Amino acid sequence: MTSPLIETDRIRIVRLDFDAVVAALEDRALFERILSSAVDPEWPLPDMRDLLGFVRTQLGGKAGTAHWGGVIVKKDPDVVIGDVGFHSSPVDGQVEIGYSVVPRFRSQGYATEAVGAFLRWGFQHPDIKDVIGRVSLDNPSSVKVLEKAGFEYESSTEDFIRYRISRSLLR
Repeated sequence: MTSPLIETDRIRIVRLDFDAVVAALEDRALFERILSSAVDPEWPLPDMRDLLGFVRTQLGGKAGTAHWGGVIVKKDPDVVIGDVGFHSSPVDGQVEIGYSVVPRFRSQGYATEAVGAFLRWGFQHPDIKDVIGRVSLDNPSSVKVLEKAGFEYESSTEDFIRYRISRSLLR
């Protein structure tokens, strides 16, 4: 099993190496064996499937892991229910967070728990000073996740609301 990056009472966040990324895209049974965990039938959601393809290309068959993110594994019983991560390495002290949870596990606090745990982990890295969360206007549940995690409203456009949390504001 891949070792967890972060662990809370209810979840583990597990980074994926190249073999796990390929298995997630091509061989669900192998992916479950690698993680020693079941995988919800709806995972990965479309954005994550696209991201996994990108990560596979970036890792290019080399040993290593997708450093800035991972899958959310719900405990008891272990099942992959989502994902969380930063979109890139820090630029000028800033990263953007992304996350998703499959529909049947939404509204149970898993996204909020994963985002909070990932923020605490991320802010241990000296290069990360601020985390941005960008949410579609038609996704009020995701707005609640960011607000519960301590993010503060920063701005909005026709399509997105932008939130920010600084290391000094983390609860």
